[in-house]
Amino acid sequence: MGWVGGGGGIGNIGGGGGSSGGGKGGMGLEERVVLLDGVVTGLWGVGEAKGRFERVVRGFEGWVGGVERVLEGRRRGDGKGDEAADGEELFIPTPSAAWREEHAALVRRLDEWRRNLRDLGEAPPAEEGEEPSSLSRILAGCRALVHGMLAELELMEQMEREAVADEMAWVKEMNRKGSGGTEEGTPRAGAIWRVL
Repeated sequence: MGWVGGGGGIGNIGGGGGSSGGGKGGMGLEERVVLLDGVVTGLWGVGEAKGRFERVVRGFEGWVGGVERVLEGRRRGDGKGDEAADGEELFIPTPSAAWREEHAALVRRLDEWRRNLRDLGEAPPAEEGEEPSSLSRILAGCRALVHGMLAELELMEQMEREAVADEMAWVKEMNRKGSGGTEEGTPRAGAIWRVL
């Protein structure tokens, strides 16, 4: 569906016509403006400094830092035996429950905005030799921003899955070598998976 009505003009404010196929058929101009305003306002809120997206990114960066410290400790030979008896530096940490909840909520909201942008369709094309309209630039900018944020959030999930897979392989290898011992004071391999 686009913003152009069947007769070549902008869709009716009252909302009977203006659909060119797909999306929410029959949505009028006023409804589209309200829908677009909700997307723009929402994206502005989550994308601003100290907004929701930045909080998720900062939380993920903190988790990555913890993973790097554990891996560096293993490379130095620090992360085993009695030196990590409490398990804090032996196993890769897990993202907090609060971070997981905020990440999932943000993905849901961005998916909703992506659907709304799809329902809005395309702006009327510019005349030959003219610059794209403000509406066209706004729609393109919003779509690019939503796509970029969702791609980053998916990358975070992928990196976590890969870290979990690598950790499981490491635990199995330590157990195979007899390093996941059961003596008192020695961390038990695999304890981290109880919360994943």
